Amino acid sequence: MHEHMKHLLSASGMLRIYLLMPLLLFANQPATSQSDSLPNAEPSHAHFTLADNREIQLVLNRETGHELSYSTEFEFAPQWRGSQVFIKLSGLAGPFRFRINNFLLSSGEGDLSPVEFNLTPFLNDRTNRAVVIFDHSTDSMEIPGLRDAALVIREPVHVRDLQISTHPGGSNSETLLRVHLHIISYLTSQEPGRSLSVIISDTAGNPVIKEKRELTSPLAFRQEVELAFDQIIENPCLWSPDHPCLYKLQLHLLEDGKLRGELLSSNFGISDIQMKDSILVIDKDTILPVIANPELMNRLTEQSDAQILSFFKDNGYTAVLSNDPLPARVMDLFDRHGILVLRKQVEFQALPDRSDINRPSLIWIE
Repeated sequence: MHEHMKHLLSASGMLRIYLLMPLLLFANQPATSQSDSLPNAEPSHAHFTLADNREIQLVLNRETGHELSYSTEFEFAPQWRGSQVFIKLSGLAGPFRFRINNFLLSSGEGDLSPVEFNLTPFLNDRTNRAVVIFDHSTDSMEIPGLRDAALVIREPVHVRDLQISTHPGGSNSETLLRVHLHIISYLTSQEPGRSLSVIISDTAGNPVIKEKRELTSPLAFRQEVELAFDQIIENPCLWSPDHPCLYKLQLHLLEDGKLRGELLSSNFGISDIQMKDSILVIDKDTILPVIANPELMNRLTEQSDAQILSFFKDNGYTAVLSNDPLPARVMDLFDRHGILVLRKQVEFQALPDRSDINRPSLIWIE
């Protein structure tokens, strides 16, 4: 085994890798022309959403007076039984109190970051009322307000965070694969025995990792479970723009040893990405991306998969510069077809956006 692999396997804790690169001087970047025009819009193909969440936008009623408040009402749906119901508040600013069905669930000060509250134990079988109340009397630097609210319906066991990191050896003959799962479990002592099964398959569908971990019944209502798996993959199939080889991770929930359902299915790639004299090198091949006009991406994401691929092929593009996260369907498409997504690292952003961290097509640049 390569000495680099031995060192990584013996290291304690989970190694998190974020790829940061200098801004590249890309050659062969064509100017925008009439050939950049987009085809007529057609309905996008259906695509699988990795997170098993259902999000329902709520209508907010704004009331002013002695106190500023936003309220909303919603009906409990029978299909929610057995699931966890959260409310996500976006653009929350200033000191607030949050009530659900007249119960004070939380209070604090919003800083515009999204916040979530678990409403499950406090819901009625019929109409439910949620209210956010702001206090004008405090000396807050934020102008109080709320942009929008949504219900998020999650399974009793759901994935909060997934990290897949790969560490190729010096000769690329073996790769250390590390998988780190952060799972939230809402199980009680009355629940039957449940366990999680993790399967990682190669491009031919052959499993290279099969692990099973028990979910013990928690004493508390909410349990956080962190699972980590290390595996050496011999002679890995490497991902590159010319050969976009993908592996597949599947996470299943088992109940009393029987399959209950799939919590997550995610593709990922193994790449050796380096910088040599400000030139991008992937798996020892020099890459000179031909970048599509980033201003077209918002319109392009509304097209079908076939139209997006046709646009890149017809114009000779192999990459796109995108400062904002792209829809999961589009990122899946780029992963499968070897189209690079170059995204600038924001100076004040401590970590990259978490939604695309496992994407082989995503390259962070400075």
